[in-house]
Amino acid sequence: MHYVLSAKTSPSDWLVEDVSAEPNGSAIARLLKQLPVNYRPPSVLGIAVPLTENFYNADPSKPKMRDYFTNSKNSGQYKQCAGKSTRSECGCTENMKLSFSVAFSDCKEKALRMKFPVSRLPLYFTIEDEGHSVNLTSPYFITIIEVNNRTNWKVTGTNKTSSMLKMKKYLEHRLNTELYNPDGLSITITGSELFHFRVSTIPGVSFCNLFDEFQIYIDDSPLAFPGKYLIASVTTILIGGSIFVAFLLYVFEIEIWNFLKRKLRRNKVASKPPPKRDSVNSGDSAGTS
Repeated sequence: MHYVLSAKTSPSDWLVEDVSAEPNGSAIARLLKQLPVNYRPPSVLGIAVPLTENFYNADPSKPKMRDYFTNSKNSGQYKQCAGKSTRSECGCTENMKLSFSVAFSDCKEKALRMKFPVSRLPLYFTIEDEGHSVNLTSPYFITIIEVNNRTNWKVTGTNKTSSMLKMKKYLEHRLNTELYNPDGLSITITGSELFHFRVSTIPGVSFCNLFDEFQIYIDDSPLAFPGKYLIASVTTILIGGSIFVAFLLYVFEIEIWNFLKRKLRRNKVASKPPPKRDSVNSGDSAGTS
């Protein structure tokens, strides 16, 4: 089972280290996001408080990113880099770097990049069956989870017939999880940064367990609440205050430039030292008296 990427990329795009040195470096940078070293996605507590156990682009020789709070310090475990001192010792192969599997997250250096907001992004999956590929359709009901326990995403789909809807409700009750019909499936993401999804078919529809994973990095997201409201409020106060001051100057006919020039002239006069008395003249006058 394979997730069909929404953008065409080649293995070399994912493996190149210096994007700027490539002829199509700007195009690669628009499609793929270079993950920071020792990166962990945000949690429900905020961007600065990662709680997931999964590291991405791991390097034991460098400090952990956003390791500020106790909960963040106590979470997170290396996989390929466990017990190693440098990234070169982690043994990351090209296949590990290309894989979307959470088992190789230490080696994952890039993620598919999309700009905020992501609304109803179509999801397509294929099944490799004896050398040929077929689209994943019903009755292959699937489950979708976010492996880092992120919540600001939503999947929508279609149910073509009433019998399919009945089967979906029955299986959801038996499996105690939400199921989705692969036909017409789409996802909406309202959060920022990395999302890592795992998609798998329900048991009993195939002789083997079919599953795949994919990652999406949401970039250029707006400021979190109440950041944009604070900026808007401060800007409004500054503009309103400037207009009010200008109105007062106009009403009371205060010429601010002339006022400042008079003020500066007075300051210059006050700062001049007193004139020195002539010692010769003072001596003559003293003798005469």
